[in-house]
Amino acid sequence: MKLRIIGTEDKTRGRLYKIEVAAKEIEMLLTWHSLDRIVVWSLKPEKVIESLLFPEEVVTGHNNRFIAHKRYNGHIIRAVYEYDINLPVLVRYITRQRKDTLKEVETLQIKYSPDADALIIRLREGTPVDSVDLAEGIIAHYSKEKKILEIEILDASKVVQMSELNVSLKGAQAAMA
Repeated sequence: MKLRIIGTEDKTRGRLYKIEVAAKEIEMLLTWHSLDRIVVWSLKPEKVIESLLFPEEVVTGHNNRFIAHKRYNGHIIRAVYEYDINLPVLVRYITRQRKDTLKEVETLQIKYSPDADALIIRLREGTPVDSVDLAEGIIAHYSKEKKILEIEILDASKVVQMSELNVSLKGAQAAMA
């Protein structure tokens, strides 16, 4: 089924997309965090919206959220969403395929996104192409060279007590097993 974005409007929590699909108009909010992740993963909002509207399966996540799964080119795309009354809200967008190990940290940036309740620990620059769940709510994102680029902690407010954290240490080097 084909979809078409017919308009957008910036809101406090994210960008509201007006979408035409199957001769119907629907609205969906993509949080600022999810839009940031879409840029990091070099994706287009249309592909993300498509995976949410036409998933292969939907599973229940934690905190009244749902996870829509869809396969694209050997990757499993995971769109984490919730409802604000009847409005679907995309909170996070993740792709995953393989497992690897962390060898060295080139850059350290830590950012907390309150709209998604996610803490991102960026270890090096690059575009993620894959991700692996390390534990419930902890996801490692990998480059095509199989290096961990970042670690994402979901529902971070249960682990970290802060309204916003944004730390950047360029050139940090650390050996990790």
